[in-house]
Amino acid sequence: MTEEIEVFVDLTDFMHEIGAGNARGPHYIYNSLEEIKMKQPCVDQCGIVRAKLVMLEIVQGSDYSKETDHSLSYFKKYELMKQALKEISSSVENNQKKIADEILEEIK
Repeated sequence: MTEEIEVFVDLTDFMHEIGAGNARGPHYIYNSLEEIKMKQPCVDQCGIVRAKLVMLEIVQGSDYSKETDHSLSYFKKYELMKQALKEISSSVENNQKKIADEILEEIK
């Protein structure tokens, strides 16, 4: 079973991280040139590569009977993160409070 799709990837990730075996990640794959330009802020500096993603084989099939992290949307995870930071900010009087306050200020 060989299925391939065209994708767009940050050139620096592709050449020096994924390609050199240093793929600590996360690395993102985009469906279009417009999408990578919109979602990857460093592409003006890092560059963009158009590549093919090829499925060689399925090494583990899907099992949707188990509940996983995917049960929470990114929006819900983001809201939970903000809630946790607010709780840290309002209850801790140390360096953690300062860090939480700085992050909350940045995401406003």
